[in-house]
Amino acid sequence: MRFILIQFLLIVLFVDSAYSSGAFYQISQSEVGELENLYESLGGENWYNRDGWADLSASFSTSEIPFGLGLEAGVVISSNSITTVYLVNVTGIYFNKNNLSGEIPELNLQKLIWLDLSDNNLNGEIPQLIAPQLERLFLYNNQLAGNIPNFNNQNLTYLYLNRNELSGNIPDFNLPKLIDLILLGNKLSGEIPDFKLASLQRLDLSTNLLSGEIPDFDLPDLDHLILNNNNISGEIPSFNLQNLRRLELSNNELIGTVPNFNMPKLYYLDLGYNNLSGELPDFDLPLMFFLYLGNNELSGEISRFEMPSLNNFNITKNKFTFGALEKNIDEATIYQYETQDTILPIKRIDEKIFVTVDGSENSYHWLLDSNVVKSTDVNFYTPTEDGIYYCQVSNSLLPNLTLSSHTISVTNTSVDEQENDVKITQTNGQINISTNGKYIGSEMKIFNNIGKIIYSGKMLNSNESVDISGFATGGYNFILVKNNQIISSKKFIIVK
Repeated sequence: MRFILIQFLLIVLFVDSAYSSGAFYQISQSEVGELENLYESLGGENWYNRDGWADLSASFSTSEIPFGLGLEAGVVISSNSITTVYLVNVTGIYFNKNNLSGEIPELNLQKLIWLDLSDNNLNGEIPQLIAPQLERLFLYNNQLAGNIPNFNNQNLTYLYLNRNELSGNIPDFNLPKLIDLILLGNKLSGEIPDFKLASLQRLDLSTNLLSGEIPDFDLPDLDHLILNNNNISGEIPSFNLQNLRRLELSNNELIGTVPNFNMPKLYYLDLGYNNLSGELPDFDLPLMFFLYLGNNELSGEISRFEMPSLNNFNITKNKFTFGALEKNIDEATIYQYETQDTILPIKRIDEKIFVTVDGSENSYHWLLDSNVVKSTDVNFYTPTEDGIYYCQVSNSLLPNLTLSSHTISVTNTSVDEQENDVKITQTNGQINISTNGKYIGSEMKIFNNIGKIIYSGKMLNSNESVDISGFATGGYNFILVKNNQIISSKKFIIVK
C-alpha cells in the first residue's frame, strides 16, 4: 500500500510533463517485442484494462501511452513547430489487480525500474529478469510455484513475493540495496540464511515451513523481523538490533528462556505458542506497546515492568501463580492472564491437608469427589471423611483465574473394604478391572499416595487391564470419571 501513491505520481509526471499536446514518442523495436510477448503470455485479451496494448506499434506512433506503462522522459530525436518526438524507455510496468494469467515470460528491459504484477492469477516459475536497473519487484498474491531465483539485480530494493506457492530453500541473496524482503505465505523450507544485507529494514518469512535455528542477524538497519508460523527450533538469540521495532516469533518450536533484549526501539513483541520456559527477564523496553507471551511454559517471578507505553500484555496459558501475576495488574490497558496451566502441590500432615500458593487475596475452595465441602481464606483443611480431595484457589485481584491443586487420596484405613460393582484384582504385573458394564465409556485414572495421576485411559469394555509392572510398592487409588464427575473410587495396594 505504501507504494501506490508513488506509482500514481510517477504516471502523472510522465503524462503531464513529458507528453503534453503535440508530443510523440518512440521506443526501440526490441522493447516493443518484449511488451508484445508480455501481452500474449499473460492473457492480454482478458485484462480488465488493456488500453493501447492490442496494437502496440500503433500506440507508439501516436501520443497514447498504453495502460500500465511508465516511461522515462527520454531524449528529443526530432522537433518542429507542431510536434516533438521523444525516444524513451520503459521504466515501469504496473498491472496490480488486472486479471493477468499464465506464466511470466523472461524480460529484457534495460531501463525497467518497477515491475508490479501483484494480485493476479499468475502461475509457473519466476524467470530471471534481465533488468539491471530494477528496484521494485512485486509479484505477491498469485499462484507462482517453484524455487525463488537468486536474483542478481544489484539495484533491487523491494522484493515482495508473498502469498504464492513458492517452495525450496531461500537463496542467500547478494543484494546490497535490498530494503524489504517479504516472502510470507509460501511453502518455503530449509534453514533461514544468515543474511548479509546491510540495507535490509524489513524481513518477513512468516507462514512457511522453515526449520532450524534463528541466525543471530547482524543487520544494523533491521526494523521488522517476522518469522511466526514456521517450524523453527532452538533458543532465541539475544540480538543486537538497535533499530528493531517489531519482532514476531510465535507459533514455532522455540525453547529456552526469553532473552533480556537490548532493543530500545522495540514496541511489538510476540513470542506466543512456543515452548519457552523459566522466568521472565526484567525488561527495559520503554516503547513497548504490545507484549504477547501466551501459550508457553513460563513460570516463576515476574518483575514489575516499567513500560509506560504498554497497552496489551498477554501471558495466558503459562505456569504462573497469583503472586507473580499481581505485580503488573495496572501496567497495561489490556491485561490477559487467565487460564494458567499451573497445578498446585498438595500434601497431608497429620489430620490436615495443605495447598501452597502465593498471592495476597486468595480464597480456598476444598472439594471432595468434585463437590465443594469448604470455602475458606486459609490454605488448609481437615477432612472428615475418606475420598479424593483437591483445592481450587481464586484471587480477588485476578478474578478471571482459578488455580487447581493435584488430587490427594485421604483414607483412615489401609484398604477400602466396601463392596461395590467395581472389582480390582492383581495378576502377573497388571490389575484387572471388572464392572457390571454401566461404566463403559468412562475415564480410568490411577493416583499414587501423593495424589499424582500416574495412569489415564478409557473404559472401553466391562473388563479392562492396566500394566502396573512399573509401579512402586504402595497404596493407589483407582477412579472412574464421567462428565467430569467421579462415579466410582477403589483403593488397592501393590506389594513386591
